[in-house]
Amino acid sequence: LSDAALLVWLGVLAYAAFHTSLGAVACYYLVPQIGCHFWITLITFLHHTDERVPHFAGDEFSFLRGALCTVDRSYGWLIDELQHHIQDTHVCHHLFSTIPHYHAEEATRALVPLL
Repeated sequence: LSDAALLVWLGVLAYAAFHTSLGAVACYYLVPQIGCHFWITLITFLHHTDERVPHFAGDEFSFLRGALCTVDRSYGWLIDELQHHIQDTHVCHHLFSTIPHYHAEEATRALVPLL
């Protein structure tokens, strides 16, 4: 199914490029897509590779240890708001991934004293 969806999407992009231009597709689709992937990759890298975060292997690893081996980072009010606070509520997100983003700050405030 995912291969079919990928082929359909490539067809949509080819159709858009044919009826507009390759430059338009690059400008309005590829550049934002690359920017989004860069941002997500950077945020993920920064949360999971802090020097204070230990790495576990084999029998040492557990779900709880893995979930707690990340850090919260704030990038300032504006970016935190635009990103729905996933950066500054990241540990809570790992522990309770089903909490809606609009409750993540409250849950993080409750979680921090316990850690």
